[in-house]
Amino acid sequence: MDQQLEPLLAEVEREAREEASHILGRGQSAAGSIVEDARARAEEERQRLLSITERQVEQIYRRARSAAQLAAEHRRQARREHLIQRVFTEARQGLSRALTADQRRATLAKLIEEGARSLGGGPLLVRVAPADKAILTQELLSEVARSLLQQGLSSDLASAQEPAEILGGAIVATRDERVSFDNSWESRLKRQMPTLRPLVWRALSDESDDKGTR
Repeated sequence: MDQQLEPLLAEVEREAREEASHILGRGQSAAGSIVEDARARAEEERQRLLSITERQVEQIYRRARSAAQLAAEHRRQARREHLIQRVFTEARQGLSRALTADQRRATLAKLIEEGARSLGGGPLLVRVAPADKAILTQELLSEVARSLLQQGLSSDLASAQEPAEILGGAIVATRDERVSFDNSWESRLKRQMPTLRPLVWRALSDESDDKGTR
């Protein structure tokens, strides 16, 4: 009986070994597939992270470049404004040196007249720079009043006791000084600055270009 079973047992054992080998092969194949899938996902994640990092670097670079350009523009504008203000300061200071005594008197009369006309005439007080106190005579005020009267505007002008802290021109006010019109050189220049600023900058730029080509 044992001799008859031996071939059968051997066949069963062989089939069992083949089945076991087949199962093991499938397991190894599945394991390999899992490893490959894991590697592929890891590579995808690495590429994604690299892409994010590159975008972040690009964003940081763009922000840094924009900040540098903005800072450079601010420095350029500050330099430009400094140059313009220096020109205006020199212009204000140079006015008193450029005018003769007769020119200064005529200019003062004109500025007083403009101020009085702006306030509509009437009893007015005139305040001038310390350097112009000697020029502000009753004769000059009468001349201005006559000129205003010819324009149909009656005005009674008087000189203020205290001078104004200005370089030239005049500050014309009502007698109670509640309403005034600042027609000083400084104030007139300030009012004209929006128009003069681009002209001054263009002149400075042209001068700089001329020096650069020499």
